[in-house]
Amino acid sequence: MLGRTMKHNAADIRWILGATLAGLFAAACNPSPHLDPPTAPAGGSGGSGGGTTSTGASGGSGGDTTSSSSSTGGSTGSGCKSNADCAYPQNLCDVASGTCVECLTTSDCDAKPGTVCSEASCKCPQTTDTFCPADGTGAARCVDLDTAGNDCGECGHKCFGACAAGACSDAWEPTATAGAPSGRSRHVAVWTGSLMIVWGGENNSGQLSDGATYNPDTGVWTPVSNANAPSARADATAVWNGTEMIVWGGRGPGGTALGDGAKYNPATNTWSNVASGGPSARYQHGAIWTDNQVLRMMTWGGYDGADELATGGYLTSGNTWLEVNPLSAPTKRRLHSTVWDDVNKRMIVFGGLGFDPSSGTTTSLATGGIYGPLPGNEAWVDIAQIGSPPAPRYEHCAVWASTHMLVWGGNNNSLGLLGDGARFDFAGNNEWSAMNGVAPAPRRRHTCVFFKALNRMVVWGGYGAGNAILGDGGAFDSAGGMWTDAGVPKGPAPSVDHTAVVAGGRMIVWGGITSGGAYTEAGAVLDMAKVP
Repeated sequence: MLGRTMKHNAADIRWILGATLAGLFAAACNPSPHLDPPTAPAGGSGGSGGGTTSTGASGGSGGDTTSSSSSTGGSTGSGCKSNADCAYPQNLCDVASGTCVECLTTSDCDAKPGTVCSEASCKCPQTTDTFCPADGTGAARCVDLDTAGNDCGECGHKCFGACAAGACSDAWEPTATAGAPSGRSRHVAVWTGSLMIVWGGENNSGQLSDGATYNPDTGVWTPVSNANAPSARADATAVWNGTEMIVWGGRGPGGTALGDGAKYNPATNTWSNVASGGPSARYQHGAIWTDNQVLRMMTWGGYDGADELATGGYLTSGNTWLEVNPLSAPTKRRLHSTVWDDVNKRMIVFGGLGFDPSSGTTTSLATGGIYGPLPGNEAWVDIAQIGSPPAPRYEHCAVWASTHMLVWGGNNNSLGLLGDGARFDFAGNNEWSAMNGVAPAPRRRHTCVFFKALNRMVVWGGYGAGNAILGDGGAFDSAGGMWTDAGVPKGPAPSVDHTAVVAGGRMIVWGGITSGGAYTEAGAVLDMAKVP
């Protein structure tokens, strides 16, 4: 076997050239010394070998490469004379051609298990295969990226089901686990237009103060800076303002309610302070982005650790706080829903767990309010109970669906889990109407998102009957007023207290607590183009 570091003298060369070429150029698996024919192109790294070349030459699967030796290690245009002239990954000198190569014998490919030395590159035995190094998906392996379910299209890209032509065949595909934040629940997540940002939450270690951004197109996680980040917390709220994620409030170590926050800019990976002087400390509150040039983020309601709240404030574009008008506000509550009516520029609060004046107790609520935060017109109006209003509930979900609000699921103190909901239509005299069709199974602490271009609300996960954690969901056609028959196909493992964001035509769910009670760092992307 040729040495990796020994200089080759004339006697070495005569020995090599005098060998029986028929034996040397046998099958690629041949462990004997292997040299390229003198007329072959200068050696490089073959595409299927998966190695990175220092010459910029990267061939297709099983293909030859033609790289110049002038860019490898210390070699020049005149070629290499010994291994010392070569650099990784082409760190061997093929003295017959004077070029730096990746391998001379199969044993030189030990760093890439499963490959063989062919045409001076460590290649997979099957020309359709690509070498994938050991990673979170598995050990080093040779796979066909067109059909491999664990390496679909690229190494480490997993599918829940089949892979065909380098793409996952089913509607769901997992988020990457390499570089993902630690498993957690009750964290926050926002979509920036190109990235999902997750931050905070809690796990077995307590409350957390870290996070990461995720690019669903590349599957790459990037850590969020910890410098000047908010203190550790769960049950906070977060909104995206176009350039920054604003995190505010939450529950810190020991259950302490928090009344501060910070703004994160993913473009610079930096945090900046949110002004002090805002609402009192709280968690399990609501927050929305107003899309108003003056009054920007609004937060209302929540729990301070001792009592529910009926107060709030909004953070102005000048990073100052103003009070939400308390006159005629809904009764104090937490675990309610909060949505922004982007047509009429109003915040809508519904339901929750709080004070019921009729019974004098803290219970599930069916009341709410509409707040117009326009300068000079800052006032609350009660939500009307006309038509078919939903039953009292908390831990439900709600979305703004272009012209109306959708409320679904949740928990009721008397009825238990709920599997129904209603539409609140402002254009129809503030009237409630039923959501028809076969809905998903009853649940609470689930997520729901709205795809405006598709007129669909998608529900997923949560606690079901007997506190079973669910891994299914459903889709509601807001234009037709019906649940779709197909619903949402099963994909990721069941989860509760996860987050969900709309990413164009996709939904990304991440984190939460799984059926075994573990905090997960896994997630999944649902492609709505593949949902019937």
